[in-house]
Amino acid sequence: GRVRLHATAVGGEPNTGAIAVASGSRISADATVVGNGGDIRVMAERTLRAYGTLTAKGGAWGGNGGFMEASGGYAVPAGDNNGGIDLTGIRTDASAPYGKAGEWIIDPFDVTIVNGAASGSLTGNPFVPLGTSTIQDGDINAALNSGTSVRITTGDPGVGSPFLGDIVMDDVQIEYSAAKGPVTLQLDAHRSVRGNGASVIASIGDPLNVVFNADVNGGGAATGGGQVSYSGDIFTNGGNVTMNGSWANASNGMCSVCLTFATIDTRTGNQQFIPGTPGVYTGGSDAGTGGNVSLRGISTLGDTVNASNGAVYIFNSVISTATGNITMFGSHANGSGVQIQNFGFSDTISTTSGNVSITGIGSYTANSTEAPGHGVVINGETIRTVDGNITVTGRRLAGGPAVGDGDGVLILDGGLLQTTGNGDIRVTGQSDGNGAGINVALGAATLPDGAIESNRNVVLRAVNNGSTDALVIAGTVEAANVLALRPGGVDLAGNPFDRTDVPIFLGGAAATGFGVSAAEFGNMAAPTYVVGSNTHAANITVQAPFALPAALTLQNGGGGGIRLAAPVSVTQLGLLSAGDITQAVGTSITANALLARSTGGNVLLGQPGNNVAVVGGGAAGRFEYVDANALTLGSPTVVGMDAASNLPQAVTGGAVNAGQAFVRALTGDLSLATDVATTGGADLVAAARFQNLGAYGITGAPWRVWADTWVGETRGGLFGSGLLPNYYSCAYLGLCTVTVSPTDNHFVYAQQPTATVQIANAFRPGATGNPQFTYSLTGLILGDTSAGFAGVLSTPALPSSPPGSYPINGTFTSAAGYAVNVVPGTLTVAGMPDLLKPDIVRENPSTWLYDRNIGPVPICLATGPLGGDSAAQGGDVLAREWSRVRSRPNITSCIDTERRNGCGDF
Repeated sequence: GRVRLHATAVGGEPNTGAIAVASGSRISADATVVGNGGDIRVMAERTLRAYGTLTAKGGAWGGNGGFMEASGGYAVPAGDNNGGIDLTGIRTDASAPYGKAGEWIIDPFDVTIVNGAASGSLTGNPFVPLGTSTIQDGDINAALNSGTSVRITTGDPGVGSPFLGDIVMDDVQIEYSAAKGPVTLQLDAHRSVRGNGASVIASIGDPLNVVFNADVNGGGAATGGGQVSYSGDIFTNGGNVTMNGSWANASNGMCSVCLTFATIDTRTGNQQFIPGTPGVYTGGSDAGTGGNVSLRGISTLGDTVNASNGAVYIFNSVISTATGNITMFGSHANGSGVQIQNFGFSDTISTTSGNVSITGIGSYTANSTEAPGHGVVINGETIRTVDGNITVTGRRLAGGPAVGDGDGVLILDGGLLQTTGNGDIRVTGQSDGNGAGINVALGAATLPDGAIESNRNVVLRAVNNGSTDALVIAGTVEAANVLALRPGGVDLAGNPFDRTDVPIFLGGAAATGFGVSAAEFGNMAAPTYVVGSNTHAANITVQAPFALPAALTLQNGGGGGIRLAAPVSVTQLGLLSAGDITQAVGTSITANALLARSTGGNVLLGQPGNNVAVVGGGAAGRFEYVDANALTLGSPTVVGMDAASNLPQAVTGGAVNAGQAFVRALTGDLSLATDVATTGGADLVAAARFQNLGAYGITGAPWRVWADTWVGETRGGLFGSGLLPNYYSCAYLGLCTVTVSPTDNHFVYAQQPTATVQIANAFRPGATGNPQFTYSLTGLILGDTSAGFAGVLSTPALPSSPPGSYPINGTFTSAAGYAVNVVPGTLTVAGMPDLLKPDIVRENPSTWLYDRNIGPVPICLATGPLGGDSAAQGGDVLAREWSRVRSRPNITSCIDTERRNGCGDF
């Protein structure tokens, strides 16, 4: 149901517009079985005395709690202070056993919450005007413990009113000890919410949410304030804490949200330390859960006379959550955005798994307690998480002196950001002037230096106007995993972003722009550094030598180039760019592994002083690397930064892909531990041997593998192509006795094997021409054939040469580069064939008898005398002898035919 009591003031009569509710009275708008509680409004335009009981409970079996309002003094004329409320001993109940807690709202102009638990009563004239409004903390406790949320709000008293619209807690002890579900205490002030003394707001029951809002009506400068200030303790046992301030007073540069010597603990597990003493507790338990803490302060006007604190100002205070997040945002027109200071105390702002986010926008002031004003100042305070992330973002707007502008983020005098578990730390700072974007400063006098320590990753992004160093690391920065450095800015809403257009300089004095000097690297420690990101688009230059006992990745995947103008010595180096990666003459890279990859340019790292064990990468154009020692061409993995997630990412080398590839080891072996693919050819040069450590291939355009020797090499299935797959006696850029074909794949060796030409022996008869000579070829290696061998065989023997043995010589060449050893053969020339010789040497024939005897032997029957006529032979001695001997032919078989030249002639 709905119950409304409304008293209206009549004219200027102070005794009108008043309501009085006696202590024994009861006003109810409860649900019965199932349903939401009703609506009760007791509203007096001037004076309200309410000591009775108001209930608007939800149903016993379901429904939410209702709404109750007790208001007064909201229509008091200007200059009239006859308006207020007195709720001493009031009892309210808007609980809901099975639903959301209802709300009790109190709405005067000004109100003071006092410590007390008295019971009120109507005495005398209950309508006598009240000049002030008070609420006992005991009455608030009773409402909370009934399961009812309490909201106290102040209205706009108007111009000329003596009221200010403030809510003041005067050393109160507000305690929620029941188990009625989460409830909320909310203070909404037209101007300010203030806590005087050591007030305590706590729960040892179910979670209690605490909300303080200043300038809720948006009056701004007209309210003359708009501040939340608190110096007591708040223990919520899992509930959230929210504070919003909006200071707009030009005559006083105060903070919008101010915590001084305060404690905020939202962790579960709170225990009452002294029984019977409300509001005195131990802390919470890190093992429990925890509510969120949100602090937001906007200071729109500044003070040029009085000292200004940050818009969110935390001084010697403790904020603790477990799983809850801590969020701060401060923006100041004449001072620092967020200012956290701790002088001589061991106070912390901490979570376990919750995140901490601090954002500040500051401006110039000559009177700031941290002059001349900064985005975020962390001075002497420790901000710590276990597994939660810490994010600090600060911007210092333009303005102020020409020298000494404030910083985006300043950490000094023992200020510490720390994660001890799996949390990351991310700091982004921008100075629109000549201050530092991020300044981790030295401590003053005997105070510790500023520090950043993470058990995981640290990301630092900074930028300024370029006239001074944007990233100043004079204190210490440590990361147990990755420390990432790159330019970054902050927009006017406090959102961080990358400044991909700002160049990066390493190793030098780092006097201007984004630079990290060798000295600053000395103040940092991490196993892996990443400078730039996958979207950074400006150049990265190593301008002076530096060495790190860690891995380093330079990354501008969005554009620009990487220039090594000085030596770099690290355990592992990653060069990841969209532009050219180059190296100045005389510089060197010293690392266990190098991954150099350009997605849009060349990799030209050809200096002979390089000393890297494993190299990988690729290029859109030419990939060139030269090393002084033995080298493995492989696939190392380095760490880069993904700008979108702001997290490290592994970048694996994979195959070497390039337009052209050239890799050379000036001493020792060159080993292949990854595939190579090119569109314009590859040259792999080993000073000793080539070793293919697996079945890795070289594909694409024709390639050449250069080595000193083939002895002990491992080709791993690689073979050359063409008629001459292997070349010898040819050193890269040295003595070379062959012409290496550019159209096939080749192994090329400086050493020269020897092939033997064995010329076969030959025989011929005398007085004949030489036969065709033959030879055999031995000593070929690596599957070579006789292709490319050419020669001429010769002998001094001529057709007319006398019988004997003559050498068969040869002259041979090898297009593959073999040394040719020729073993001569032997040509044997035989003598003339044997002929029939006469018994005697006869004279020249002078008779017809010779013809007869030289001709065929006649077959004739010897019938006549055998003696013959010797006289007929005349003086022919041979004829006479021939007739006498009759040895040839067998004359006994001849027949005398009485004809000349016949048998009878014998």
